Amino acid sequence: MKGIKAWLASRLIQFGFMDVSIILVLVGFLLYGHVIHYPFVHDDYIFIVGNLDLQRWDHLKSIFLSPSFSFPDNPSVVNSYYRPVLDVVNKILFLVFERIPRGYHLFNIVLHIFNSLWVYWLVVYFSKRKFLAFGLSFLFLIHPVQTEAVCAIAGVSNLLSSFFCFTSLFFYLKRDDFHSAGERGIFLVLSLLFFSFGLLTKESAMALPLVLIFYEFILHDMLQQKNNCFSKFFAIISFFVLLIAYVVFRHFIIRQALPDIGANLNEFGMRLASIPETLLMYMRILVFPIDLHYYRSVDILKFSILPTIILILFSILTVALLARFPKQEKHLACFGLGFFLITLSPMLNIVPLINEYSLILTSEHFLYFSCFGFFLFIFIVARQMFNLIFKSHAREVLGIVFVFVSVIFFFIAKEQTRYWQGEIPLFRRTLEYHPNFGRVRILLARAYYFEQHYEAAGKEYTKAIAIIGDYFKKTKGFSAQGTYRLLLKEAHFELAHCYEALGRVDQAIDEYRRAEEMDPSDDRIYNNMGINYLYQENLEEAAVCFEKALALDPKNVMALNNLAFYYLQTGKLERAEDMVRQVLVLDPESVSAQKNLEEVLKAQGKGQEKD
Repeated sequence: MKGIKAWLASRLIQFGFMDVSIILVLVGFLLYGHVIHYPFVHDDYIFIVGNLDLQRWDHLKSIFLSPSFSFPDNPSVVNSYYRPVLDVVNKILFLVFERIPRGYHLFNIVLHIFNSLWVYWLVVYFSKRKFLAFGLSFLFLIHPVQTEAVCAIAGVSNLLSSFFCFTSLFFYLKRDDFHSAGERGIFLVLSLLFFSFGLLTKESAMALPLVLIFYEFILHDMLQQKNNCFSKFFAIISFFVLLIAYVVFRHFIIRQALPDIGANLNEFGMRLASIPETLLMYMRILVFPIDLHYYRSVDILKFSILPTIILILFSILTVALLARFPKQEKHLACFGLGFFLITLSPMLNIVPLINEYSLILTSEHFLYFSCFGFFLFIFIVARQMFNLIFKSHAREVLGIVFVFVSVIFFFIAKEQTRYWQGEIPLFRRTLEYHPNFGRVRILLARAYYFEQHYEAAGKEYTKAIAIIGDYFKKTKGFSAQGTYRLLLKEAHFELAHCYEALGRVDQAIDEYRRAEEMDPSDDRIYNNMGINYLYQENLEEAAVCFEKALALDPKNVMALNNLAFYYLQTGKLERAEDMVRQVLVLDPESVSAQKNLEEVLKAQGKGQEKD
């Protein structure tokens, strides 16, 4: 036994980066390896599957000079972000993996493991404590709150921007290892380069310069190092110059300014008032991650003063507690808490990210980068508390607690990943916590529909229509009503599909009529309605619907073909032939049009024989 203890002690002393790397890689794949076999879900279809721009390499310049791009197969969906580096990375991934989700999932997992290794390196650098660094990197890797960013292929924006910010921070810190201006300048340039990559991957990277200031004052005592003061001041100013250049470039060159956070002052005030509740919620799920779910939201209309009071009391307690810590521990804890608050601040309801009506998006993936600081704060506080309570046995007890918590978090995270194996479990999980979320009801209904669960889909569409219909009435006279009008139209339109699949033609027509009330300019509604009238053998009403569709879009191939079928059935063969030939000009590969043409020519031949 003594020999085993001696060997273990010697290994712990030699514990280094290679050991950490092996552990993090093994645990990372043990936790997330099965996710590789998961399909695309939700936003993945928009940014990968339906994004035909990923196949093009002849417009790289426009990626960096354009504010957005649309998807040719779905013009209503537009990426309003300016994230050109992310676009290029997605193009490279598409070049390698095309539309095979396994490759994208593998990339996310590997990138997450790399980020956990960066956490280790950074903490070792500024604290000189290997075990603290390992604990933080391990917790960063396995914490359940990270599952949203890792399991969603579209979550690569969080992973990639964090990777660039960690890299930028590391090169900034490494400047202090060199004395010559040339070497320090090289590392500053590298740090600025990766910071720019972070900005061009996700806007939340804008918080990094403030982190650097906080680091210098809290951990590095910039004002006490007068010989390096000018150098550090110049370095930080360089970050702010780059940040200003980025904002100016977006505003004046590509004509896409950052969001106008105060466009609606009343709404802005309510968003600010909800910050304490949002912040406490984020802190709670980092400590007790038991109710994690997609599309997490906070209702800004349900204001309560209680979260503000709790946050004030927590702040007072934290200040009183930190005042009793040794200087180095105090500074580490302060830096961790400051890092958490600074990097999370852009996502604390300041920027308007409205899910639906008064529901503001507070996604768990917003915590991906920020949680590093919170974990550092918790580790330092826990260690000091254990030292106070357990004295000489504090280290052993802390190790046991860490192992216990890690095991629990590992299995919670493992279970949480399973909700990402399909859209039905993903959206059902959300509705457990937000049952009145109309858009998610629609998303779940679509998932049921594509799995051919038409009854279940119909029930979800009906619930969604009731919820969104209420929002539609409440927003009368406001621009937001247009959004709910379109959502209602699509919900009625898609509910009609469910009734068609169930053979309930009358109910399908009723839903198309309701969709028409929301948007009488949609030619799809009239074409589909006409098909259902054909099922009822109401040919004249069907023809009226097809003609309305063509009045809105003369090149609607389906409506032209359906009207040709009507003329064929009513014996108007010349008009039927004319319609069919128009279809074949627009779509030479149309099988139904070719079949209709055969029927028309055959019918014409019989007529000539009779003559």
